[in-house]
Amino acid sequence: MCEWRSALNPDYHCRVSAEPGSDYCIFHEPGEKDVQRFKQKFYEQIDGDGPEEARNPRYDFRGYFFPTGIVASGGSREAGQLILPKEIAGDLIGGEATIKGDANFGGAMFKGSPSFKHAMIEGHASFFNARIGGHAYFEDVTINGDANFMGATIGGHAFFVNATIERGTNFVDATIGANASFERATIKGDAFFNIAMIGGDASFENAMIGGDASFENATIKRGANFCGATFKGHVGVSETKMARISLGTRRPTILWLERNREGVTLKKWSSGHMFWTFARRTFAKMDERERADAAYYFEKLWRRRSRLASSGRERLLAIVGYPFEVVFLRLPIAYGTSLVRPLISWAVLIVLFGGLYAGFPSLIGRMVKSVWTLSNWVIALHFSVTTFTTLGLGDIHPGRLLGKALTSIEAVVGGVLMALTVVVISRKLMR
Repeated sequence: MCEWRSALNPDYHCRVSAEPGSDYCIFHEPGEKDVQRFKQKFYEQIDGDGPEEARNPRYDFRGYFFPTGIVASGGSREAGQLILPKEIAGDLIGGEATIKGDANFGGAMFKGSPSFKHAMIEGHASFFNARIGGHAYFEDVTINGDANFMGATIGGHAFFVNATIERGTNFVDATIGANASFERATIKGDAFFNIAMIGGDASFENAMIGGDASFENATIKRGANFCGATFKGHVGVSETKMARISLGTRRPTILWLERNREGVTLKKWSSGHMFWTFARRTFAKMDERERADAAYYFEKLWRRRSRLASSGRERLLAIVGYPFEVVFLRLPIAYGTSLVRPLISWAVLIVLFGGLYAGFPSLIGRMVKSVWTLSNWVIALHFSVTTFTTLGLGDIHPGRLLGKALTSIEAVVGGVLMALTVVVISRKLMR
């Protein structure tokens, strides 16, 4: 008997006799084979010819090395590809199989679940307008061409975990009854999910899409998980409907350093702010106010990046306004989303100017002792606080021209920061 063993199911045993001089049957023999004889044996299996104990179950093709492509058409078997019926009543198992060509199941009807776990499809995989009553299993599959599920209907889950698709995927107008799982999948081309309907969750956790990704007008009944995902092209989320969005348990997060806190990696400047606008609105619908604020923060960052990457007058205005934006909007208040940053900014500036006054006593007329005395520091900080808050008690006054310039700068900066702090507090209270 054939000695091939499945890595996914150790209990599996091929019923077909081994080829002369080989440990494997004609289906599991990995080398060159007689295509016509392969077809003969293949059709004997799916037609149920011969004793049951000498052939594998009808649509169980696990580990097969197909020398040509497969098509579900119910047409003439004289064609170059292997022909399957248009309607398959049970499960189709193609796990660990290698197909030397296309797998074309366009328009086919599966009452069960097709499975291509750990399979290698060296051409395209087409399920265009296919009808699948159960689940679709494509974990760890490798497809060297496109994966086309346009208009397909999958009654249960669609599993593409760890899948590698060398070109693109097309799920336009597809319907998935339950979850769509693309965790750790690699799609090197475009991924289109326009007008798709997903009845459960859609997970792209740690997935990589090398081209454009479009979810425009798609409906995801539950939520989408983009934690750790990488999108190298444009991301389209116009009119996308979903109940919730996830970018990780603690992300997005507003910190002083913007890198590695977004939860998702976006490479295209032009679409980053659109993605974060969508994320902000979705977080707001979820009543996740802190994450909505973080999404707004990243929305502003990506909008600025997009303008800096543009050309002409828009780029010139972005460059001119960049220092003001960083100094007064981004660093001290995180575009109005953080109440902690203004307080930290207050403390940093008060201590900074206080240190200048203590370090150079001549800047303040009353400070004449050693700069390392505690009283000098207390006086310097007191003067810095009254200057920063524009209170101006008059008990201490600046000395020399440099001292007057520093106090003027501190007063202006302090006034602006206090006004911005009021804006942040008002925004928080109004929500």
